[in-house]
Amino acid sequence: DETWGTALNRFIVQAILGLPITPYGKGGQTRGFIALEDSMQSLLLALAHPARAGEYRVFNQFDAAYSVNQLAETVAGIAREFGLSPTIEHPPDPRVEAEEHFYQPRHDHLAALGYRRSRELGDVVREIFRDLTRFRRRLEAKRAQVLPRTQWRAGAATAPRTE
Repeated sequence: DETWGTALNRFIVQAILGLPITPYGKGGQTRGFIALEDSMQSLLLALAHPARAGEYRVFNQFDAAYSVNQLAETVAGIAREFGLSPTIEHPPDPRVEAEEHFYQPRHDHLAALGYRRSRELGDVVREIFRDLTRFRRRLEAKRAQVLPRTQWRAGAATAPRTE
């Protein structure tokens, strides 16, 4: 959905429905990503290599960072592979957040335990496209839920697109 759903899933659904892909604001927000299978791999590695007595460890469970714009461009490119004609529009950011920020968390601990990425972002996006395309009718019924509407900033409301 447009409020709590992940940007990647929302962008894919928007592309399948022929809606504009909508990274909020400038799209410079950056986040870490990891494929679900790789997330499981990292959990198993952490369990197989427990912390020593008294040791405190933090695993930032991601293997690559992407800006929201990079995600939108990736989804648009793969949508074209599926015969779609996506567009990208940047509605004002409804969130109270910096549109660009410093983001360089460490994620070398898992690699030191043997973690290796098994899938690239494009492969994951293609799989999601294949899965969701089969359920296009269900997605159509939820069309309004992926259109940007929610505003956390006072006075920033915009009318959602319905086409």
